Amino acid sequence: MPMFVRRVLPWLLVGAVALFLASLVSAKTPSDATALNYTAFYQDLNAGKVRTATLSPQGQQTVAVKGQLTNGTKYTTTLLASPDLATQLKSHGVQTVNVQQPSQTPWWVSALGSILPVLLIVGLLFFMMQRAQGAGGGVMQFGRSRARLAGEERRRVTFEDVAGVDEEKEELQEVVDFLKHPKRYLELGARIP
Repeated sequence: MPMFVRRVLPWLLVGAVALFLASLVSAKTPSDATALNYTAFYQDLNAGKVRTATLSPQGQQTVAVKGQLTNGTKYTTTLLASPDLATQLKSHGVQTVNVQQPSQTPWWVSALGSILPVLLIVGLLFFMMQRAQGAGGGVMQFGRSRARLAGEERRRVTFEDVAGVDEEKEELQEVVDFLKHPKRYLELGARIP
């Protein structure tokens, strides 16, 4: 993997995660509207204090309602979903009732939300393994020994190998003779080579 990609890829991943988190936070920004509970909303509705209502489906069973009261106060609340909710609101004197269709997120956004965490984890593991291989061997090679066995494959030096070199041949004969008859050499003051 090129050095440029190794340096840039982690920063791209961090940037993607930051953008994803920023989009999550910005989607839930608080507004200046007053949050009404279920009971307070129906009390205001029965009293004729609700001027406008915008219905936004939230899943299968609930509807987010935003609007304005007759005194100008903006409100938000959550109601149970019902097919005749819009007509019920109009029958209680609400001047404007807007029903928004549920927003359909593109398929790629849903897929990205599922696949992105997996890709981030795999990318992080790959990055860590690449870093570990650069520092003294691979991660998966920690049990492999680099030691070699001394055995038959080692070549022995014989007299024929040094046949053309007289000095080495004489030294080797002296060592062999010393090993065969050590007492004779020890009496003369020789030491083990």
